[in-house]
Amino acid sequence: MEMDIDQESVFRIANEIDVGSFSPELRMFTSSSHFHFIQAVYKWQRCFREHFIVSGLTCTQFIFLTSLAMLTHNGKLVTQKDLANFMKTNKMMASDALKTLEQKEYIIRENHPTDRRAKSLIVTKKGFDFIEVGVKLSNQFNEQFFSPLGDEKTEFIRLLKKLL
Repeated sequence: MEMDIDQESVFRIANEIDVGSFSPELRMFTSSSHFHFIQAVYKWQRCFREHFIVSGLTCTQFIFLTSLAMLTHNGKLVTQKDLANFMKTNKMMASDALKTLEQKEYIIRENHPTDRRAKSLIVTKKGFDFIEVGVKLSNQFNEQFFSPLGDEKTEFIRLLKKLL
């Protein structure tokens, strides 16, 4: 029998766990930077999804769309591989996001002029209109989400960039 547990109960249960009783390896894992980093990413994604629910896009799709708009701003031709490399992800993740963006008519794919195997990605007017509204919402959301960092936000960004 499956039972739903509300978020407050989950946090109470988590706080009652005696991490000291874990093996040294598990204790090290649960106090590691990657464990807390992933938790923060998941929380950000969940909150972003709730904030952007009306858009019909995931945070990944939105970031791919805005990144494509930035990369093609000066008329540069960008392929799926270029975008995946820029986003530091794989071509499959890019492909999945781009399929949705194309279905929603935020982007189009055209034959690349010099590479017969590749397609150039182009943001449509509908895509740019969505970006204009979406970036404002995203900026408001991010200000609110990261506000607990206060004056440390600049340092946080600097440290994240070191990982890239």
